[in-house]
Amino acid sequence: MATTSAKLDISNNSAVLAKRGMPLRRMLILSVGALLVMLLLGNSVLNIISARHYLQSQLQTHAEDAVTALGMSLSSALSAGDEVTAGLVIDAIYDRGYYEHVILWNAKKEPWIVRYGRDMPDTVPGWFSELMHLQGRQAVSDVSSGWKMLGSVSVKVHPGLMYEKLWETMKVEAAWFGFVLLLSLGALLVVISRTTGPIRALADMASTIGQGDFSVRVAPTGARELQVLALAMGDMASRIDRMNALQVEQIESLRLRLQIDVVTGALNREEFDRKLQAFLDTREGVGHGQLILLQVNDFAEFNNQNGRAAGDQFLEKIYLQIKSRAKKIECFFAGRRTGADFVCFLPGADISEADRITESIVRGVSGLREIRQWCRSDLVHAGVTTVAHTESVADVLANADIALRNAQAAVNNGWQRFQDESHSLPLDTMHKANEWRETLLAAIQDEAVIVHYQPIFAAEDKHVVYCKALSRLSFNGDLVTAGVFMPMAERFELARQIDKAVIAQVIRYLDEKLHYGARIGVSISSEALQDETFLTWLQDIVHKYPAAAHCLFLEISEFLLQRDLSVASNIMGLAAQTGFTVVIDQFGQSTLPFSYLQSLPLKWIKIDRDLVHGIEDRADSRFYLQSITTIAHSQGVKVIAFGIESETEWELLQALGVDAGAGYGLQKPQADITGIDGV
Repeated sequence: MATTSAKLDISNNSAVLAKRGMPLRRMLILSVGALLVMLLLGNSVLNIISARHYLQSQLQTHAEDAVTALGMSLSSALSAGDEVTAGLVIDAIYDRGYYEHVILWNAKKEPWIVRYGRDMPDTVPGWFSELMHLQGRQAVSDVSSGWKMLGSVSVKVHPGLMYEKLWETMKVEAAWFGFVLLLSLGALLVVISRTTGPIRALADMASTIGQGDFSVRVAPTGARELQVLALAMGDMASRIDRMNALQVEQIESLRLRLQIDVVTGALNREEFDRKLQAFLDTREGVGHGQLILLQVNDFAEFNNQNGRAAGDQFLEKIYLQIKSRAKKIECFFAGRRTGADFVCFLPGADISEADRITESIVRGVSGLREIRQWCRSDLVHAGVTTVAHTESVADVLANADIALRNAQAAVNNGWQRFQDESHSLPLDTMHKANEWRETLLAAIQDEAVIVHYQPIFAAEDKHVVYCKALSRLSFNGDLVTAGVFMPMAERFELARQIDKAVIAQVIRYLDEKLHYGARIGVSISSEALQDETFLTWLQDIVHKYPAAAHCLFLEISEFLLQRDLSVASNIMGLAAQTGFTVVIDQFGQSTLPFSYLQSLPLKWIKIDRDLVHGIEDRADSRFYLQSITTIAHSQGVKVIAFGIESETEWELLQALGVDAGAGYGLQKPQADITGIDGV
């Protein structure tokens, strides 16, 4: 279990890191793009600096060439004393070039002819001139005639022309830089996309595997190393899938050995008694039920005459007759005691309903070909008794056995009910059917359904995962639990209205208490979930209160999944759209294989009291429960244990890998959620 918990922690940590960390594609684009920009920018800067140095040297060369040519031209003019010609030569040089000044100095070093101050075209931004800062160069040349010094001439070149050339160079570099950058980034995006695409697919595959889905595969594309990795991960997923399937088969086989009668498929004697005891001990479940004890006489004689194989087939047919007729009652369970003795418990069934089912079972078994061929009418008998929480398993079975003996005393095939004034249904003698109907309708109409809250604590740090909403009705000053009135509500087809009343009350409560961070779970009846109008109503109300919907947990019975898995798919789809969480209630109670966990996007399953009851004293139950948590965790599903009655049970369940728990041993239901520790 430590390994499984470690895997879950790693998966959670990976999800957190995935949200915090930068995607590989973005990281590669930013890093390689930054390097590319620095490379291109550095190259452009070096080119501009090199051009600046070249143009700076060109300024000096240009000044020296100009002053040398001017000195030679002025020598001939000045030697002839022609000052006018000298001025014209200077004007020609000054007007045709970029010069700050041209000055002719006489022999005494006094300015003779001066040209300066001509404006230059301003085509370069000022910031660029300041940044480049070219210095105008000055050159001086002597003017002589033979060995006679006539004077000197100085020329200073204006840097404006060089600024223009440098500015044009920079614009070309910028255009080239942008073109190369865009081209390089485009190529980079293509390369990175082709590289990270397979990596992203592999990451998604790893995440899917971490959530327990081993069916996904990734085509081997991209670099050779990535292709090898894709093949290796696919092979690993296949191996893990086969291992999980084998583990599920082994646990299913274990369940059959521990709980199921291998001949008929019914519960064995020990498992039936354990489930019945758990029902009698529960405080929030259905408050009553009916137990049917069926016996086919002289089964040993049938075995001797027809052989064991025929006897096994006969027993299986008997169980199928019981199962087909009792399935009208949700959460029923039936078992085989010994020989051809069968027992069936109908939780929440009233007397008239149980009597009809018993009559149907007796007729169905009596009509089997094996019974008819026996040519006897005194073989099939049954006894029925009402079950209340105040009784023990031994007392219930004893009462049913008394009724069975009375039926056998009547000789012909038939059944009898155990007659005792103390065995009427709770409140039944005071509250007849019509009165129940009126009470329920009034509670629905007046919104008088009361909700109490029982916290479900996390095993890790004992924070409240969510609070289970438990409905109550006020009757004669007392609060009646749902276990008492819900069977009557189902009988009068009012369960949907009760569910609506509870859900509406819880959602409004959540909407008002959002600042508390409260989360509440509500059990929905199978009758409601199979009704399209109810699902439409549910969709409307969760859309109306979207924030509250994200704090809502809806519990659906595993028995409903056994009847119609598509109903679960519909509610899962609605949950994905609106944000509420679906919890599978009464997990492990139906005959569904555990492999269905792979087909539904579940986060939580809830184990009922009958799997928790007596777990301290039963090593086989502990191993079975630990196996359930192992399978659930391998699919990324967390496990809740319900009906915990002691701190010892809670500690043991935590050691077996249970993720959360609830029960009177942890905290009793409260009338207000604010009174719950840890909310």
